[in-house]
This record gives sequence, structure tokens and C-alpha cells, in this order.
Amino acid sequence: MSVKYSGTPTPDNLYEAVTQALTEHSAYDKLFTDPVKIAEPLETVPVAETPTEADVETPEVEVTPNYIPRALTDTEFAGMTDVQFVKKAYLAGMPVLLFGPPGTGKTSMVMAAMPDAYVVPGTSETDTADFLGSWTQQTDGTYLWADGPLVKAMEEGKLLLIDEIALIDPRALAVVYSVMDGRDTLYVTANPERGEVKAKPGFGVFGACNPDAPGSIMSEALLSRFQLHLEVKTDWDLAKSLGVGQKIITTARNLERRRESNEIVAAPQLRELLTFRDTVMVFGEVVALRNFVTQARESDREIYADVAGDVFGRKIPTLSV
Repeated sequence: MSVKYSGTPTPDNLYEAVTQALTEHSAYDKLFTDPVKIAEPLETVPVAETPTEADVETPEVEVTPNYIPRALTDTEFAGMTDVQFVKKAYLAGMPVLLFGPPGTGKTSMVMAAMPDAYVVPGTSETDTADFLGSWTQQTDGTYLWADGPLVKAMEEGKLLLIDEIALIDPRALAVVYSVMDGRDTLYVTANPERGEVKAKPGFGVFGACNPDAPGSIMSEALLSRFQLHLEVKTDWDLAKSLGVGQKIITTARNLERRRESNEIVAAPQLRELLTFRDTVMVFGEVVALRNFVTQARESDREIYADVAGDVFGRKIPTLSV
């Protein structure tokens, strides 16, 4: 649709022309929708009359140098990055469990969003003291109480990230139950003088794990306390943008399919692909391929060698001296 007028454009004749157009076309919104072709109507979400902290706009995130945010392409996420997603969940007070193979960036993603978070590295030996704190002997022979990361995070209003949470004995993890279900209060039984610890605003708990790691187990009581469960996979496009060659990416993707069909225990992820890239630059492709196969679990090496050999067109022995 066009609007016609004669003479030199002035505020008066522009106003007259637009008024005429609106009179002739009662469906005036057509002026604005004509240039855009919309296949289907978009679903809208009503905005709360009184926004809360959870309703805030997607937060800006100061990203750490060792992590590159990945865009979430699903329309539900409106183009936000993975780092912005976990940051928004944290601001809303929603506990998040990140799970996936090792080397996919679970821990780095959380630390990029909340760099001042406290971290408990989980192992089969992790116990309650690793969360609450313990008595430490001083040089004069006396003992002094030292708060653990859970107590510090509660009192400072920060995030607690429990890394490799599935490897920790569920009895040791019971200490975080009360602070994840809204009670926000903790009693340090190992030090009665420490008294009651109350969580300040900003405190939260995230977990990260590889559910396929040997010995991994999580109780239903713990799983139910994480409101969001986010699977973290390797971003193959990101690997390519970081200078990883297409052949090794194809190899890794083929090995991932073998893992999904239970032919191998573990498939290479971004960490191994970056190692391959760096090894090529220092020693060349042949050494990088041999190292790639040698890095695999012993039970997986033969399949690693076969799959990589098919892609690269060569026989690949292990790296040895």
C-alpha cells in the first residue's frame, strides 16, 4: 500500500496523507503487518502485574575467559544462552541438576554464570564434614573450627555447586536436604557452639554429575529436590568454531552413537577434541590420532581405532614408546 501526496513534504501534508490512508483502510494494522509473513500465530505469555525477581529480563552475565556460552536454539528459550539460562534459574531460586558426559562443560557453565559460587568436589569419600566444616589442629596443639562450603554459602548468600554429586554417599548428602526444601536452616551438630545457621537471600544449590560414571547413584529424595534437570551435551558446532577439524568431529559423533547403543563405555567430548586439536598443532595428525585412541578406556580402544580409521583412512595403533 502506498500513500500519495504532492508538493514538498511538510508536517501538514504528511498528516493529511496518513489520515486519508487510515480512513480508506479501517483495518489499519495492515499497514504494519503486510511486509511480514507470519506462518502461524505466536503464543503469548501474560506479563505479571507485579514482577518478582523470577520475572526479570534475561540477566546479563559476565562470562569467564575459559567458557564460551552456547545459544539455546529452542524457541521456548527466546535465544538466550546456556549461561543465561542457569543464571535465571538461580535468580528465581530454582535448584538445577546438570547431567551429561564428562568434558561437556557442566561445571564451567555454572562457574561462568556465578563465578563466586562455592564448590564441593564429590567423590565416594565425601562426607558431611566436607559440607559443614571440621575442627583443624593449630600449630600450638589446639583445635579451631573451620566452616565448610555449605555453611559459607548460606551465610554469604551464594550458590553451592555440588560437583559429581552422583558419586557421593546419599547419607552424606542428606545434610543439604533441609536447605533445599525451603526450611533454610541448618544445625552444625559437630560444633554445638556454632549454633543455628540461616540461609541469606541468594543462597542456592546446584548439582552436576555424569550419570553413567561407575558408582553413580542418586536417591529419589535428592532428585526430587532439583526443580530443573538440564542435560548438557557436546556442542559440535562450537567445537568446529574453536578450530577442531571436521574429520575428528565426525569420528566423535560416530563414537557417540556407539556409546548410545552400549558398544562402548564412553565417547569423546569437547575436552578430548580440543586436546586433539592442540596435539595436531604440536606433533601432527598421526601422533594426535594415536593419542586419541590411547586416551580411550582400554575396553573401548579397539572400537575407537576402527571408527577413527574409517574416517581418516588409515590404521591407528596406540601411542607408545
